[in-house]
Amino acid sequence: MEGAQKHTDHDPQSLHSLLHAQQQTITSQHREIQTQSERIAELEQQLEWLKRQVFGRKSERFALPGQAELFASEALDEVPAPTEASEQITYQRRKPKRNPLPKDLPRERIELDVADADKVCPCCAGPRRRIGEETTEELAFQPAKFWVREYIRPKYACPACEEGGVVSAPAPVRLIPKSLFGPEVLAQLYVSKYEDHIPLHRQLKIFRREGIELSESTVNEAVLRGAQRLAPLVDLLKSQVLAGQRVFTDDTTLVLKGNTPGERCQARLWVYIRQGEEGPPATFFEFTTDRCRDGPLGVLGTYEGYLQADAYPGYDGLYASGRVIEIACWDHCRRYFEKAATLHKKAGRAHVALTYIRRLYLIEREIKGQTPEARFWARRRQSLPVLKDFKDWLDGQVGAVSTKSLFGEAVTYALNQWQALVEYVNHGLLEISNATAENTLRPVAVSRKNWLFAGSERGGQTAAVLFSLLATCKQNQVNPWQWLSYVLERLPTTHLAEYPSLLPFHFKDQFPL
Repeated sequence: MEGAQKHTDHDPQSLHSLLHAQQQTITSQHREIQTQSERIAELEQQLEWLKRQVFGRKSERFALPGQAELFASEALDEVPAPTEASEQITYQRRKPKRNPLPKDLPRERIELDVADADKVCPCCAGPRRRIGEETTEELAFQPAKFWVREYIRPKYACPACEEGGVVSAPAPVRLIPKSLFGPEVLAQLYVSKYEDHIPLHRQLKIFRREGIELSESTVNEAVLRGAQRLAPLVDLLKSQVLAGQRVFTDDTTLVLKGNTPGERCQARLWVYIRQGEEGPPATFFEFTTDRCRDGPLGVLGTYEGYLQADAYPGYDGLYASGRVIEIACWDHCRRYFEKAATLHKKAGRAHVALTYIRRLYLIEREIKGQTPEARFWARRRQSLPVLKDFKDWLDGQVGAVSTKSLFGEAVTYALNQWQALVEYVNHGLLEISNATAENTLRPVAVSRKNWLFAGSERGGQTAAVLFSLLATCKQNQVNPWQWLSYVLERLPTTHLAEYPSLLPFHFKDQFPL
């Protein structure tokens, strides 16, 4: 029995099976360790990114380090050579300059004369003559002025009989019947809240300092009802925007109060912009209670042209129709590589991508302000070669790193969106990025921080109306308070067919910003 047992323990077949089993175990454990290591690295990158979002810089300006420090040995040969166009571009820091005070401001003249003793010449004891003057200016301020506008309507009756009745002039037609607020006050409330980001309850504190005590509910109701009267103007802006060849769009969150105390829910504000050589600039906002695709599809369902947007899947139905051509945003693409360059351990490759993208932006900076035709030919001549080299380089990165890494995600995004990213070179009217829409949404983000929430759905719809009108005023360099005061006063007596004449871009000369 002992001999048989020894023979079994040293059986080559058994040893071979045991070795094979151990090799499989080692391979499985190695694979598991590798997966866990990649997951740990991914989580560490996410943690670093979140820490940077909370504590780090928010600017998107990304300075590329020196070549030797940047690319080391792994990517030294991958640095794209600068183009002739990018070498010609130089940057000069603007020196700060004080702008003069407007000449049309009222001026209070205060004369500071010298003492009588100084008016006598110390050499000959003769009188000194006034030969001129020196002027020093300072800006003065007086708090807002309130007054009550009384409409006096005399009443008349016949003193000889009682059958003639009493007559008086008709009451003025007002935007909001029985409201306390004149058009100037409503305009101030709108501009302060939606342009200067001051919540209504803070505005009421300012009013209170001037002795005006108002109920917040009364002011809220006036703001909502006034916005309802302005809504037809936004419908006209919508028609203006959708009549253009291209539309910029983006969306952002808006927090609403829920149905129960303390409950909050997220709604959306979508912005749609026409800007360029195809007509007066115009902007309108659309409010939705969620971010489903029905929002943009409802607005752009019949639109034909170019749509510059992010990679939100809700737009895919529009692109599939063939009527809408997708234009992607290079800012979004750059952010993926910027994130990888900041946190990924192989940052050199991400810097190579950023160098390519930077060359594209340098070309755009050089041709800014030129005609669409000139921009088209400049892009075909300068941008297309850079894009071809960048595409070849991106193709070479596939499989080189994990797709779950930050750099792998950046490469995947760029390749998936490539056709939409390069479409801008085919039309001189298009832009390289969607910065126009993002910048238009910035006031919403600032207001959101100050308001905390927009109230009910009526509050969200009111915000959409006012952001639309104020953004269009800003596009056309129109003073928003003056324009709103003018329009709110005339709306009650203006026929609906005459509403187009009230749009902001008709008042550039009358109410310049």
